[in-house]
Amino acid sequence: MGVCLLAGCGNIEKEIKPVREEQLANQTMTTGRIDYSVYQSVLQDGTYQTSPIRGLTASGLQNGYNQKNFERGLLRLSHQAFSAEDYYFKEGQALDEATVKAWLGRESEDNPLGLNAADSNTPLVFQQLLAYDFIKADGNTLGGVSLGFAFNRSFTQDGTTIDISLEAMMKQVHRSVSAVLTRMRKIAGYENIPIQVNIFEQAPASQLTGGQFIYTAISEAGGQSIDEYEEVTESVLLLPVFDSVQNLATDKGINQSFLTFKKAVQKAFPDLVGVTGFVCFVEEEVVDLTIKIDSKYFGQSEIASFTQFIGKQVEVMFAEIPGNVSVEVSAVHVPQAVITRPAGSEQVTSHIFE
Repeated sequence: MGVCLLAGCGNIEKEIKPVREEQLANQTMTTGRIDYSVYQSVLQDGTYQTSPIRGLTASGLQNGYNQKNFERGLLRLSHQAFSAEDYYFKEGQALDEATVKAWLGRESEDNPLGLNAADSNTPLVFQQLLAYDFIKADGNTLGGVSLGFAFNRSFTQDGTTIDISLEAMMKQVHRSVSAVLTRMRKIAGYENIPIQVNIFEQAPASQLTGGQFIYTAISEAGGQSIDEYEEVTESVLLLPVFDSVQNLATDKGINQSFLTFKKAVQKAFPDLVGVTGFVCFVEEEVVDLTIKIDSKYFGQSEIASFTQFIGKQVEVMFAEIPGNVSVEVSAVHVPQAVITRPAGSEQVTSHIFE
């Protein structure tokens, strides 16, 4: 689910209206929204500002599924502290690239701000930091910030993979979180606002499902450390599940629904390379089901028929799933179509890429 659904530009707390370019400089604008479960994003001088630190990592290597789960999960957890009805969203701008690169680096004489261990023979544990700002209803006042901290549980160096124990990771968690909170409290505007802290456990590069959030907490006004975390019950599972494996996807019937869907699609359209899926559970409830289909169909009529068929199968077979359902169709890594059904909705929509 995207952070920013552009539905035009609107003044805060006012009906969305078109605004001439010369009016933008002195007004706080938002994207507006068509989905009321999604944050409205603040536009600075009429322009959406992206994060200067998004994607920065300590090792320079990143599993794409880790990144997707990290960003999507951070946004989901942010809703617990900052309601979309009460706050507007803005990607954090207070931390720049040079600052975060230094923090993610190893501590040394040249980099005294580094939060990873000085010894180059030890793993890099603190992998990534991301910040989301939440603006109050007046459109100008910073009301809070949500921080995502990503930590490695394994680290590969010179061809050797080193496993990192949970105890060692949590030691780095406490060190990194306390240091970052202390430093951010010195930034103007961040001294006395609530800061949500969210801890993400990275998956190894070979793990297709990516990592997951494991803890969350709130640092109240002025706080510079976290004494106690709340556990996040989140898991991302690969579909189909191997025959010998039992997990939430099998227990909740999601795997069987997926297998039925896959069989129906492959029977009607046999020229498929593969059908795989990922299901994300939070508190044992499905919040997101993503299915990826690799096809050998290239004609527009074939793609259109295939897309319509998939849409009907999604409508029927995944009707009981409460979360988002999306099916991405591609051929030789070229996107062909996407079929979606939002959480809490019965309506299935599709788009064919020309």
